[in-house]
Amino acid sequence: MNRDSLNGQEAAASTLTDASDVKAIVARFFEALALLTERRVIRGKKTFCVRYGINRWNMNYCIDNPESGIFKMSWLAYLVRDYKVSANWLLLGKGDPLPPPTGEELKRWERYKKRKAQRS
Repeated sequence: MNRDSLNGQEAAASTLTDASDVKAIVARFFEALALLTERRVIRGKKTFCVRYGINRWNMNYCIDNPESGIFKMSWLAYLVRDYKVSANWLLLGKGDPLPPPTGEELKRWERYKKRKAQRS
């Protein structure tokens, strides 16, 4: 093998790693949205999209096609800045995605569970 073919293989391997990294980051983004929804911090993807002017169809497309290039890094920044999602967790998968729930979040969750039980 010559030097050029080795460089080409290294570049291909780097691209594969980058693509898998992107898929993992996008998956963690959607996991964070689900956690925020579960904690009743946001109502869901639509709420997030409306708040930040994101096309919901584009976001939904990213779920199945994370490598499409539609996903924007600013979406990660919104989670970190406004919802205290861990940047280390989003980018590297290390640590906890969210800080422990605060007293107010716990109260909100208990009120939600109580209302839900009354409807059943």
